[in-house]
This record gives sequence, C-alpha cells and structure tokens, in this order.
Amino acid sequence: VCRGLHRRLPAVRHREETVAAVPAAGFAASAPGDRGSVPRTGAGPASVAPSRRRMAEHAAKRLWNVENMKQKTAFLAVGVLLLAAVLIGWTVGARAPENKAAQFVREHGAAFSALADSGQPIPATLDGIAIDTWDGAHLMYEFRLGTGTGDRQYWGVYYSPDDVPLPFQNTDVSLLPDGEGSWIWQAAGDNRGTTKKLAEKWYYFEAGF
Repeated sequence: VCRGLHRRLPAVRHREETVAAVPAAGFAASAPGDRGSVPRTGAGPASVAPSRRRMAEHAAKRLWNVENMKQKTAFLAVGVLLLAAVLIGWTVGARAPENKAAQFVREHGAAFSALADSGQPIPATLDGIAIDTWDGAHLMYEFRLGTGTGDRQYWGVYYSPDDVPLPFQNTDVSLLPDGEGSWIWQAAGDNRGTTKKLAEKWYYFEAGF
C-alpha cells in the first residue's frame, strides 16, 4: 500500500501545481489580505469634474438667457410707453381749440369766403355752426366753435372781409399786438381775449369773462 501511495503522490503534486498556476494565467495574483482585483464600477474624480463644469456652463447659459429676455422686455415696454406718449400728445394736440379752428377753416373757409364775397345772403348756419354777423367799422362773421370752463370762455373763428383783426363780437375795445399775427384785448373787469390770424381773412379767437 505504501508503495502505491508513493507512486501516486507526484501526480497529486502536479495537479496542485497546475491549479496554483491557473491564477497567473487568467488573473493577477492577489496579495495576502487583498480583496481581489475586481474592477470598481462608477465614475471617479476625473469624470466628476467635467460633469460639474457642464452643469455650471448650462446654468450660466440659462442665466444669460433670462437676463437677455429681461432686457428685451424692458426695451419693448419703453418703446410702447414712448409710442403711447406720442399718440396721446398727437390726440391732445389735434383736439386743441386752435387746431380744431384751423381744421374748420380748411374744410369750410374757401366756400364761405366765396359766398360772403359774392354778396349773396349769408345762411344762419354752416355745417351746423351758427353764424353771427357783427356790424361795425369792419364787418365780422363769427363762428363760435366751443366753450370753456363754466361756459364763460368761448373760442372759434371769424371771417373778416377787410382782413383786419377784431375783438370778440366786434366790440369797441383796442387790440394790442402780442407777437406776429397775434393780438390781445382787455375790457372792464375780467373780460379779456386774444385773436390770431389763421389764413387770409380768417382769424381764431378766445374770449373769457
């Protein structure tokens, strides 16, 4: 029996050597206490830095887009306000008494001038506006187009066939020059007024009492 065991021992040793050599062929040998050379999964410090950089760049881009949108909105708001101011100013100016008086003359001045100069009877109204005729040293055809506060202020236009400025209702008061093509008058109390030339034989007037 001992002889048989001695004969089989080399084969056993050979098998142990073969098994011990297997790690060297397929895997690196592990040091004592080592848990093995199994590769770790997950990103390391080298891969975390680029990810954080991309996040920072994305956040900066979003912030820039927000600021850019705020600037565009602010510019748009300013543009709208400026346009509104221009439109309001234009509307107020177009409705101002003197501008409305000038518009009346542009629309009806030529036709009425031809009628007055022809010697034909003057109608009582023109486009719904009453025509008041005032005699004096110079004839006057007055069109009262509007009133002011408390119906104690009047404004309108008048046609002067002699092309001379006249006070309100052709009253007997003196006109004082107040700039080119403009005159003022002052009567007893708070009675006062102004007149301005708009076109040939046509004048604008304001009167307050």
